Amino acid sequence: MLIRSRMGRSTRLAFRAGLLFSLLAAMNVVAAGGDGSGTASRLSFSGDFDGALAQSLVDGRPLFVMFVAAWCPICSKMKQEALTDPSVTAHAGAMRWVMVDIDRQLTTARAWGVEAVPSIVFVNAAGEPQERLIGGLTAQELQLAVERFLSGSAPPDEPERPGAADQERPHSDLIWSPKGYRGAGICFSHVGYGPLNLYSQSPFQSLRLGIRPRTPSTLGRGDREFRATATWVNTWANGDDYFLDFESLQTALAFGYGITDTLQIEAEVQQRDRFGGVMDPFVQGFHDLFGIDQGGRDEVTHGEFSFDLDAPGGPSVSLTSADRGTFSRGVQVALQHNVTCGTARAPAFSYSLTSRLETLDSGDLSGASDVDVGLSVALARRVKHFYFYGTLGYAWFGSDRFRGIPIEDSQWTILAAAEWRFRADQSFLLQYLVTEGLVPGFGPFADDSHEITVGWKWEVVSKTLVEVGLIENLISFDNSPDFGLHAGVVRRF
Repeated sequence: MLIRSRMGRSTRLAFRAGLLFSLLAAMNVVAAGGDGSGTASRLSFSGDFDGALAQSLVDGRPLFVMFVAAWCPICSKMKQEALTDPSVTAHAGAMRWVMVDIDRQLTTARAWGVEAVPSIVFVNAAGEPQERLIGGLTAQELQLAVERFLSGSAPPDEPERPGAADQERPHSDLIWSPKGYRGAGICFSHVGYGPLNLYSQSPFQSLRLGIRPRTPSTLGRGDREFRATATWVNTWANGDDYFLDFESLQTALAFGYGITDTLQIEAEVQQRDRFGGVMDPFVQGFHDLFGIDQGGRDEVTHGEFSFDLDAPGGPSVSLTSADRGTFSRGVQVALQHNVTCGTARAPAFSYSLTSRLETLDSGDLSGASDVDVGLSVALARRVKHFYFYGTLGYAWFGSDRFRGIPIEDSQWTILAAAEWRFRADQSFLLQYLVTEGLVPGFGPFADDSHEITVGWKWEVVSKTLVEVGLIENLISFDNSPDFGLHAGVVRRF
């Protein structure tokens, strides 16, 4: 039976690994051609604004800078028509041509005050803007603008911000506020407020490194983020060779920093505590109200702390009141890189590397190392007022025993989440987290855990986000928390 179990797990891992690598390959293809700069024209566009400007300062060639977004149909029309017209491409060698994706180059878009796309800025060789045009231009309008700039003629009397003259041209207003929470991170076209910052709370999965749900949105260059979260869950598992009746509280403080617009680093301090069942009366009353079977909960004293295991092939474990309190404390560092902000059809995509060091020796875990390492990928896609997220993660653990009971040294995690942004500053969330079982051959703890959370996010003031969530186990009752509450606050600055 053990051999068959191992073979089954290897097959599942091979399938999931193949799925992951296929996904990475597909997303790299999207990233290679997803910025929209490659057109059928003879114009050669650069996506490196700073580099093009530096070259202009050396050789004296001016710049044509066009700010676009993948979701902007007017931008796509200009790329296909005006920018491929011979009357425009005839001036290919007279300027450097730059196309800036505002989704990924947030810092540049902010610096140039972009409020709508497409936006075109003519910049002289000294790096000074000479003329700004907002909205879609026909080939003839663009030809006249280019020739006027190259001849040194004064631009017409038009405002630099969207105004009466610009409103005559079709354009797409940005769906973000430069002063808001979402404006402090890239990929705002496909990313809303994102999933709840919630790790797995299952009895064994929560012992070590957890894969945090992420979005492909990284902080803008120089932007910072402070996050504080607390998750309180009630665990009840009653079987022939196990009895768990306790509660746990996981708290975390994190700080993130945007190294570049597409690269973010994050440090987090975590602590986990366990104690008696404070929620017991509420959970039992909830079960009674809706006619849900108590599973023996009504036969034990409320508020007790029980943790008894009799695992096959492992020692018996019985924690006592002396084992209450803090059982885990660690420091976690993550590096996240955005690959693409997606296109009008393809999702945004990023990957992250995470390492966690356990700093408290509670006697729960043992193994070759106190360091865990994780790799995860995140996707996001917007459909009108709805945002859909996916996170796929894999973790390798330095510890492989819990109080002498063998546990797996690696683990898969999959998250699916949907966000309904029903107001500009508020969202409802539904997320479903599946985490691979960790104790081979030990009943429900060998099976995957399933955690369903309903949440709400509210940007109470600009760049400050509050989140709350309710956790339920509707699929695997013994290997998931029975009920839980989550709360957090995130501040960007």
